[in-house]
Amino acid sequence: MDLNNVWNELVSRLSREIAQHLRNENGPLSPTECAAEIGCKVKHVYKLIATGRLRATNISDSDSQPRWVIRREDLEEFLDAN
Repeated sequence: MDLNNVWNELVSRLSREIAQHLRNENGPLSPTECAAEIGCKVKHVYKLIATGRLRATNISDSDSQPRWVIRREDLEEFLDAN
């Protein structure tokens, strides 16, 4: 592999990582990501959602298995209130 190919691969990889980071910075959070941000267990985030203390949206296509996402604004509002 020549130096030019190595450079192109490095630039491509960094571009993908930066794009992923920006998507995560601005997009909604999963309960796991939310738990990591506030320093608690995922189980606690689910309890906060179930009790209505933390606003979340179910984006699941089925009724049997919810798939929650939390907007950053809702997390900030929760943190400000607590």
